[in-house]
Amino acid sequence: WVAVSTSVDSNSNSSEVAILELRNVQVTLPNGRRTTPLSVTLKPGDIMWLKGDVGNGKTSLLRAMTGLGTELRGTMLINAVAIQQLPYGSVFVHPQHPTFLNDTLITNIALDREDLRPTITSELIARGLPSPGQPALTDSLEPTLSGGERQRVALLRMMRRTSGIRILDEPLNGLSSQAVDDLLANLKDTRHQWITLIVSHDPRIQEVGAIKARRI
Repeated sequence: WVAVSTSVDSNSNSSEVAILELRNVQVTLPNGRRTTPLSVTLKPGDIMWLKGDVGNGKTSLLRAMTGLGTELRGTMLINAVAIQQLPYGSVFVHPQHPTFLNDTLITNIALDREDLRPTITSELIARGLPSPGQPALTDSLEPTLSGGERQRVALLRMMRRTSGIRILDEPLNGLSSQAVDDLLANLKDTRHQWITLIVSHDPRIQEVGAIKARRI
């Protein structure tokens, strides 16, 4: 009901988010085990890092929080409104395995936001995309990009918004050291406009600073 994947988004920023409340939220995994109940209150500028062993349900919990997959137990409120009552597109989601349209780099980021195309073009060039030997910005994207480049392109979809709630599932996977540094710097620079939830096994996430870490 609220998820915005990196392949679908609304045309503008959602209503200003002042607070996100999680009250004993958890999911039941296929093996019957429930994840550790999670309770936290987050405001713009807060970054919560969910960590834990592989298979402990971190991704399942995030998916449930955005209306995907397993039913969410507990209560999740955005501006004191239950998440089930919010319109589609209330949360930006960067999945662990982003999907793409069989179209150009620019289209895969801008989607229906034609007004963003000039900005996106400049940003892609500044970030070294496409790499030498890759198709031009106006050529089809699939299936030419490497895993790391696909991650970089998918993360650029955050440009479609300037604030709200963003959920990033293993955002450092497949990135070069320079790309990791760039992403962490961006998270730092934009943190005060966002409530950020990150699932990652990578300890470099701590470099963002002032993180609320929770183990699942």
